[in-house]
Amino acid sequence: MDNRTDGSLISREASTGFKGLLILLIILGHNHFACTDIYGSGDKNELFRWLYSFHVNCFLLLPFLYGSKPITGKRVWKDFVKLYIPYLWVFVLCAVVYALLNKNVSGIGDYANAFIMGNEPMLKDAIGFSFPWFLPTMFALLVVKGVYDWGSRWVKIGLLVISTTLWVLIISGVTTRYEIGNYVPLAISQAFIFLPMGVIVSVIIKFSRGKGNLIWFLLFALLSAMYLLLFDTQYDTLRTILQFVLPIVAFVALYGISNYLGRSKFMRLLGDYSLQIYLIHTFIFNALMILAMRFAINQIAGAIITYILTLGITLILALLIKRWKWLYRILFP
Repeated sequence: MDNRTDGSLISREASTGFKGLLILLIILGHNHFACTDIYGSGDKNELFRWLYSFHVNCFLLLPFLYGSKPITGKRVWKDFVKLYIPYLWVFVLCAVVYALLNKNVSGIGDYANAFIMGNEPMLKDAIGFSFPWFLPTMFALLVVKGVYDWGSRWVKIGLLVISTTLWVLIISGVTTRYEIGNYVPLAISQAFIFLPMGVIVSVIIKFSRGKGNLIWFLLFALLSAMYLLLFDTQYDTLRTILQFVLPIVAFVALYGISNYLGRSKFMRLLGDYSLQIYLIHTFIFNALMILAMRFAINQIAGAIITYILTLGITLILALLIKRWKWLYRILFP
């Protein structure tokens, strides 16, 4: 059954299965046993670099498949509550955990600035974790997309001009997306960075409808190899261009298998609870990592064991929270 809403380029089942795959990749990307030299230098490896070139980005591109949704006050408020309430409590939880582990508390100004800006490095410095950046960025992107869907042709052109200008500055090495984010509140600059990627994705999928998927996977593999080979070289411009292109190609390639993902009950289950899993799993993994390192577990074994346990424990917690309706309404309104 398709369950496709008017104007949508993906069915509900396929979208949910797509989210399920992405959350599996995100958990893998956060697994230090799999993605870092955990017992040595602590440096990130190629798996980390590859995953971070597209996995969370693809989550942010999904709304561009859900059809045109012009901005309204009611929609903005609904999205704000849905995303900023979890952002608030996870921000506080991260701050408390970081303060307890490091016996250090940031100033009120640092907390307020990090929360308002929603920029990854600022969050990392203030609360010890950067992953909450996704929530304000998704909200800002939904607002910008709503304006884009609502606006006239000139409004659309204006928004894309802003986005293109930001990317020109980034690609030319004048600034980075993180430096821009230090000066633009509410993750608005990040929304403009993802806007053209989402528009391009929707255009490609609208006209291709998942055809030529093998070609997209081959292109994804080729560009991924190029990105990894160029990572520690002087070819900064080309690598930055790939940071724009790779999420688009990865998204279109994965879209081609989204119907298969949507047929999997397990993938749909993960997709249904993807937000809860995203916000909870980091705490579970870090606890497991501390325990595993205390017993000096082999890195490969540690990667497998902590990955399975992180996913299992987090999913169980997500299901339990959903059963406790009063708690669920507070944490995920």
